[in-house]
Amino acid sequence: MHSYRLVLPGDISVQVEVPVAVFDNKEARLLAGAYLPGVSFPAGTVRGSPVLNVAFREAEPYGIEQGRYSVVVNHKWHGDGSLLDLIHLLHSAARLVWLKDGLYPVHSACVGDPEKNSYVLVVGHSGSGKTSTALELANRGLKIFSANKTLVQVSPAGTMIGMGGTRTITTNAHDVERHGEAAADNVAYKHRSAFLLDNSKYAPEGRFAAIHKIALVRLNDGAKNCSTLETESALHRLYPFFLDTVNADTILCGGSAVFTGELPALCQPNLIHNLKCALANIPVLSVTGSMDFVAATLKEQHG
Repeated sequence: MHSYRLVLPGDISVQVEVPVAVFDNKEARLLAGAYLPGVSFPAGTVRGSPVLNVAFREAEPYGIEQGRYSVVVNHKWHGDGSLLDLIHLLHSAARLVWLKDGLYPVHSACVGDPEKNSYVLVVGHSGSGKTSTALELANRGLKIFSANKTLVQVSPAGTMIGMGGTRTITTNAHDVERHGEAAADNVAYKHRSAFLLDNSKYAPEGRFAAIHKIALVRLNDGAKNCSTLETESALHRLYPFFLDTVNADTILCGGSAVFTGELPALCQPNLIHNLKCALANIPVLSVTGSMDFVAATLKEQHG
């Protein structure tokens, strides 16, 4: 077995055991950075006991053993497929710890101005265009804090802070050539590609992002609309994104087992209370239209 220690925002240290030396490979670490916001692979010894323990063992009978802070997967290792299962499992397990501590892994990009520490959270389902919007805004001078998943802290005082984000960009394999600076150095997987942009496109690492605006985006060349949502409407639409219900469970062992992301107690009422406080200060936009319209609107709104 090969052991790795991963570190995630919120002081989460994860001990990972796998039957292959998978995270010795920079491509595997790049993929992890596409789905685990703020993940790092520190060199040397990490002090203290891990918060989470995740093991993938080639043992029978196949299945999983799920504890409060531990998961053991018994299944044959199947290369990239098992690697992606492991990465998604790490996210699902970390999600429960984050939610217990009042942190929210929001399906969103986050882009802004590091000098002013002012960012917009670009929220949307897969395929809505949030990553593409973040890339276009980066081309227009803003910096990417997160491309696909942003770990957010929402306080009762009404502030919203990005604690960490995913810097790896993922796109359909046939679209990677549109990003010239990355086309020569990308990881292909499952008909998709993962890559990093030039460092100048990103917000500096190690800093938190103050979120002053939220945008629910949907790319549609046949529409053109930007409206500010009332607080109650914004609360209803944002709630499932902040709980990350889509990525709560992870299917494992070829479909014969499921890691269940059952929510910690009081998580929902705490989120509703804190989100209502934050939305009293943070405008939420619903923006639909072409890429040029959406990017221009958000750039203008950002100031």
